[in-house]
Amino acid sequence: MKTDLLEKGYQHIRRTLEVPNADAAVILGSGWSDAIDFVRPDRSMPYSRIKIVAGCGVDGHAGRLDSCRLHGKRFLIFRGRRHFYEGNGWAPVAFPVYAAVRAGCRHILLTNAAGSLRSRIPPGSFMIIRDHLNLMGSNPLIGPHQHFWGPRFPDLSGTYDEAVARRVLRAMRGSSLPAHFGIYAAVSGPCYETPAEASALRRLGADAVGMSTVPEAILAHAAGLQVTAVSFISNVAGASGTTTHEDVLRAASSARRTMTAALRLILREIVHAM
Repeated sequence: MKTDLLEKGYQHIRRTLEVPNADAAVILGSGWSDAIDFVRPDRSMPYSRIKIVAGCGVDGHAGRLDSCRLHGKRFLIFRGRRHFYEGNGWAPVAFPVYAAVRAGCRHILLTNAAGSLRSRIPPGSFMIIRDHLNLMGSNPLIGPHQHFWGPRFPDLSGTYDEAVARRVLRAMRGSSLPAHFGIYAAVSGPCYETPAEASALRRLGADAVGMSTVPEAILAHAAGLQVTAVSFISNVAGASGTTTHEDVLRAASSARRTMTAALRLILREIVHAM
């Protein structure tokens, strides 16, 4: 994945937002954009003005980049993400991570909505990702080696910052928010899982499944960022009956207050760990 288009996009947002650097970045997945309305951005720009991401093609993703200060730190808030299943390659998926690295961020928070594979992690709860299974059939680092992304063969054994994950879990449980540790399986989508696929994922050790997050985590970790990732559990994967994206968004909407409380705590703990 060449970085020339990524750099062009970064220079554009840097000029527009007038932010020379930042401390941390956040990528908000399905249903999470409304949960951060407690933050007032200094500057914003729609993805439609950033050619490489060119708007978000999925409902539930606001498609906006905000720059703001929170707890004394500068944050880049990406309200929405592009997905590999949209068929535009890895560059649109990678851009928020690239921008975070170029801006000097030390930490990145990745969020998503996911389907549960375990009864102990029910819909309406949160899963703090400790590890992942990349079952997308691809990898964003495939291609000629780009030194920007770190070594040719990055070690992913410590992708997710364990210390911050423990802080987040402790803070959420201390505030009576339903939170669990778990392993996230990433599939390419856009289909939801069959019952047989959900059963297979459970046997592989996954606790929840979704169509994002892992590519960004791979890139961020390879490039030297600390990574925290949290799933909102919106549904049961492979359950009888029909699952739709509208169901996922309705679940997130009904849990907006809880998601807002969770996001406040997560961001606070990330700042405290810096």
